[in-house]
Amino acid sequence: SLRLSGSTTWILALQGALRQIACPVIHIAVGEPSEVGVPDDYTVLYTGRARRHWLLRLSRILQLHKLLPEWFDSKSDQVTGRRIQAILRRRGWQDRLDLVIKDFTGDTPGCLKVWPLVSVIHQNLSPDRGSPARSNPARSNPARSNPARRVPAPRSETDPALILAAVSRAVAEDARGVGLDVSCILYNPLDVERLRRLAAADHPHGDYLLFAGSLHRDKGVYQLLEAFARAGLSQQLWYVGAGKELQGLQSRARSLGIDDRVVFLGYRDNPYPYIAQARLLVLPSRREAMGYVCLEAAALGTPFLVSDYPAAAEFFDPGVQIALDPEGDFVERLSQRLRDSLESPVEPGVLDGVFERLAPGAVARSYLALISQ
Repeated sequence: SLRLSGSTTWILALQGALRQIACPVIHIAVGEPSEVGVPDDYTVLYTGRARRHWLLRLSRILQLHKLLPEWFDSKSDQVTGRRIQAILRRRGWQDRLDLVIKDFTGDTPGCLKVWPLVSVIHQNLSPDRGSPARSNPARSNPARSNPARRVPAPRSETDPALILAAVSRAVAEDARGVGLDVSCILYNPLDVERLRRLAAADHPHGDYLLFAGSLHRDKGVYQLLEAFARAGLSQQLWYVGAGKELQGLQSRARSLGIDDRVVFLGYRDNPYPYIAQARLLVLPSRREAMGYVCLEAAALGTPFLVSDYPAAAEFFDPGVQIALDPEGDFVERLSQRLRDSLESPVEPGVLDGVFERLAPGAVARSYLALISQ
């Protein structure tokens, strides 16, 4: 399903990458259209919500989903499966699937398990015990050690149709630490030319620093607010994104006396004009699979700062990274780096060869290489 997350950016970009190399692709979203904007030249086909089927609605009214949860889940899967098969038939794809690609944390409809399948992990699955660099990797069951983080159980390792992949080495190492057999790294594609076209669609006016992403505590959104207040800058701080911390951030900005210089723009279908025009983009996350928004900023020529979560070392120069530990000093370090970065240019930011590895054609071909496995 398409939701406000990095996996949506990935799957839409991957659709574009496959099309660029003339690979036939069909994109089916389990669920209904959401507030996520799909580019006009992209096609996404929706199954609708299975729970709106009359039998499943009746089951919920009668509370059968609580009394007979396995039966309810089985029926939901059957409804979704029939709808997927109907889409494939209408498009003439019922016998054409060489590879099914899905996000790891999404359920796998039973009808697709007969096809070769790659399940891509986009996030750290282990519980966050402070800094991820200090986390203990020796956990056997991430779902049990952190009930709030739902981790689907993979199919049997003997199933030749399943390939587990990760979007970075750090994510792969984290997944292996919780007992998953990750066999390959598949980077998220980054279409630089498309980004530049989207960035030219609008020209926001203002002198501002930018955070772009979901408003979640793990993203360091409060630490950024505190650091901005300490830095005493003349620029504004703009947040582009939605999330459950919006009201908390607004309240904290008022208590810090900076609410007149902090702008919450909400979710934007096209955030790239804001990224392109920013004086500095800041991503102070504790956990990231890649730090994709910083790669997008670099592609648009926007300076950025990023925290030193484990995956950062795969993509970014040390000079643009800010040490997360010790945690108590992070806000002060970030505040100083904000001042320094506005006084003098920051490092180029991205390591040599990164954009080549993320080129749409290269990423698309890495997926196609899995078909013969």
